[in-house]
Amino acid sequence: MRLWMIGAGAALCVGGAQAADAAQVQPVTAGATTFTGSGVVNNCPLTLGGTFNPAAGTASITSVAFAPGVCSAVAAQNLPWTMQAVSTTSVVFHGVRLQSSILGVCGPGDLTAAWNNTSHQASFTGPLNPGNCPAVGSVTAPGVQVIP
Repeated sequence: MRLWMIGAGAALCVGGAQAADAAQVQPVTAGATTFTGSGVVNNCPLTLGGTFNPAAGTASITSVAFAPGVCSAVAAQNLPWTMQAVSTTSVVFHGVRLQSSILGVCGPGDLTAAWNNTSHQASFTGPLNPGNCPAVGSVTAPGVQVIP
C-alpha cells in the first residue's frame, strides 16, 4: 500500500455541465479568471495554478510544480485536473494522477473531499485509484468558494 500526502493551495478542474440547482465552484472575487495556491504531496512542497469556468461551475488545475531535490521525483500527470462541487460541503477532484520513481503511479482517478468555505479548504481522507493509494491531506485555495 502506498501513502500519498496531498495538500495544495488551489482548486482542481472539473468538466461537464451541472444541474441548475447544483452547488458550483466559483471565484471569491467576481470576475476572477485564474487562481494559485501551494501545498504538500508526500511531504513535498508544490505550487498549483488554475482557471475558473464559471458557466459550468467548475475550476481546472492546469499546472503543478514540485520543489527541487527529492520532491522532483513526484510528477503530476493527466492535467488539467477537475474540481466539481457535489454540495456546499463536498467536492470531487477528477482525473488526478501522480507518479513517483519511488512509489509508482496512482490514478488517474477521483478524490472526494470535505469542503470548508470559511478556510477555502478541501480535506481528503479517501484513496486514489487505480493504484490503491490512500490520499490524506488538504488543498487550500484562497480564491475559491463553493456556492449553492
